[in-house]
Amino acid sequence: MSIHHLKIARQPFEDLVSGRKTGEVRNCADREFREGDQVELFLIDETGNPANKSIVRTITHVQRGFGLPDDICVLSYAAQVVELQPVALSDEQILEAMRPAIYRADGGYVFDTAKEDVITAGRALIDKVKELNQ
Repeated sequence: MSIHHLKIARQPFEDLVSGRKTGEVRNCADREFREGDQVELFLIDETGNPANKSIVRTITHVQRGFGLPDDICVLSYAAQVVELQPVALSDEQILEAMRPAIYRADGGYVFDTAKEDVITAGRALIDKVKELNQ
């Protein structure tokens, strides 16, 4: 199995992420794509510079020939299944995550909010997110 690192423009990237798009037409003159290979697609901006986002897809089929030029192939990708694993957060991690929510506009922290209340609120938020994702 190989991993291919390729650039991709915004619209096709978003279509792959959403699941609307499940494959791509690619130039295959300079590489040998095979079923089971992974493709890491790096989002680029309008000027061709990296936009600090990428996705990984597994190739399930490579179509060559059948009227396609010799250097062009069609890649089909497996549906991306993401399993969310439960994460146990420490009280300090919850405090750090909640810090922006309790940060005041003048740059100071709200001192009358007890640390325990912030942790309780953070744990309640985590529980609500878990409930909504079931």
